[in-house]
Amino acid sequence: MDLIQIFKTPNPIIGVVHLLPLPTSPRWGGNLKAVIDRAEQEAVALASGGVDGIIVENFFDAPFTKDQVDPAVVTAMSLIVQRLMTMVTLPIGVNVLRNDAQSAMAIAPVLALSSFA
Repeated sequence: MDLIQIFKTPNPIIGVVHLLPLPTSPRWGGNLKAVIDRAEQEAVALASGGVDGIIVENFFDAPFTKDQVDPAVVTAMSLIVQRLMTMVTLPIGVNVLRNDAQSAMAIAPVLALSSFA
């Protein structure tokens, strides 16, 4: 699959939803609803602003774990991505920081759900 098939343009602009600190991160605020609400606002603003796709990152979980994130982060990100997919029709990707590809792949089945909608 190429960029035109995914984004309908050869030069896509990808907007980033930077999630507030998630459960188990050092700066976790204890309110997942606040994290979800902000992510929804950012995704809608990006879509309204004309981006071609969105990537979701746990940016504010810094300092990042050395290897893998806690399973609670994977669960929270999966929930948030699923919510965003109901709000915008853009392609959505995931980046689990710091380069935790295994956890990102664990979230991938949520992204695949859009194929069955």
